[in-house]
Amino acid sequence: MRSMRFAGIALCLLVVTPVWAAAQSPSPEPGADAEAERVIELTTGLALGYSQGDAAVFEMAVQPGETILFRITNTAPFAHNFYIGTDEELTAPGAATADGVPAWSRGLRELEWTVPDDVSALRFGCTVTGHYPLMSGSFSVAAPGTTGAPSSPDAMAALVASASPPP
Repeated sequence: MRSMRFAGIALCLLVVTPVWAAAQSPSPEPGADAEAERVIELTTGLALGYSQGDAAVFEMAVQPGETILFRITNTAPFAHNFYIGTDEELTAPGAATADGVPAWSRGLRELEWTVPDDVSALRFGCTVTGHYPLMSGSFSVAAPGTTGAPSSPDAMAALVASASPPP
């Protein structure tokens, strides 16, 4: 009986340790990849959503062919992830695609992504069980000559301030 209990504990450690280690691994050196043409900073946390500053992000305008560095900060004490794919690929709990960041708790993770020619069916989201309905959005094609969504909370604040009516 004692050896069965030990075997059970050893099996749990074999299963849990890689998941825990992945969640605890340090994030890449910020800005380590100089290939990105644009940086999009997102924050996620207790509220189950992606945001830039105080604004929720449900759509991101992108240019086909541009390379984007997503810098995603998780402020929650529980796991989130970030994946890009079709709705069909992302709706299954725990789904993963080739373009994404596995689940992590607290801290910064980065993803470099080159926008394909057709983004009409692509979405972004967190596929941790129960998160996707609240933590997902779509991509749209930005007008030529623009970079689409603001790339930082400061840029978002400036955009909101410029669009606000005078007092």
